[in-house]
Amino acid sequence: MTKVLILGNYGAKNFGDELVLRGILKIIEDKNYDIRVLSSDPQETAALHNVKSGWVFPTGLRSLLRLSIFQTLKYYWETDEVLFGGGTLFTDEESKTIWISGLQILPAILMRKKIVCFRQGVGQIKHKRIVKWIFDRLSEITVRDHASQDELLKIGVSKTIKVENDPVFSLPKKQADGDELLVSLRDWPGLDPDFEQKFTQFLEWTGMPVHVMVFGAEDFRLSSRIAKRTNAKLTRVTMKNYEEIFANGKIALNFRLHASVLSIMFGMPCIGFAYEDKIRNLFEENQLEKYIMGIENIEVAKLKKLFEDLTKDASVLG
Repeated sequence: MTKVLILGNYGAKNFGDELVLRGILKIIEDKNYDIRVLSSDPQETAALHNVKSGWVFPTGLRSLLRLSIFQTLKYYWETDEVLFGGGTLFTDEESKTIWISGLQILPAILMRKKIVCFRQGVGQIKHKRIVKWIFDRLSEITVRDHASQDELLKIGVSKTIKVENDPVFSLPKKQADGDELLVSLRDWPGLDPDFEQKFTQFLEWTGMPVHVMVFGAEDFRLSSRIAKRTNAKLTRVTMKNYEEIFANGKIALNFRLHASVLSIMFGMPCIGFAYEDKIRNLFEENQLEKYIMGIENIEVAKLKKLFEDLTKDASVLG
């Protein structure tokens, strides 16, 4: 039996990352693998995904005091193969991600393990030498869109780079047939300072029942304020309720990448707010680029027009 260690941003209270892990596990479920996952919250990850789980590396003071760092390094040493899973673990749009991801993968590189970049997204890269050094030492590379492939080729990565769907697309899906306007938000640097007022005005104009979804803890404040302004339903999305939520939707307005992935999966027209390139990449990969909006200067009239076009375009999802 092949021992496989899965690395990523798991156990960090971000629903999108948990969806990615669930998708990876679905894709490899028929393989003869003994799977372990490194997580910021090993107990939660083990219970949620029914896997063996240990502390993510670097493990931090809490793990060090518990001597968990030695167990973590033992996981690296004992594994036959490392799957380095998505979302977007290499991008300078969130500066710390490259350093955290680099430190996670470094023990596997030093121990000369077989390492697979598994359907990740890659964003803008300024630290080109570091990222190229890492990717040139991987055994296999798959990315979730052609823009990520282009970014790695641009910095000179010499390995073969394949494009395959985001792991979440492998999960079971239903057909959305409800009447709700689903909304996923993220408070992000550069967001229009009048966003709340403008977005509230737009939501009220639609006349639809609004359901605000919380994908991560950092979304809660903005999401709760918008929900309060519009008397909308507010729900923390989990593995237990996401299928029901998206099945009850009719149209979606998404900041969160994997809210848009689920919308596309469930056959639901959606507008993506491109706070990072990964949103634009997803929509372009699925020939939906006309339904992307920036976040710096929200124009209510433009958003209304986009919404009207979306509702009229019966062929938007093919």
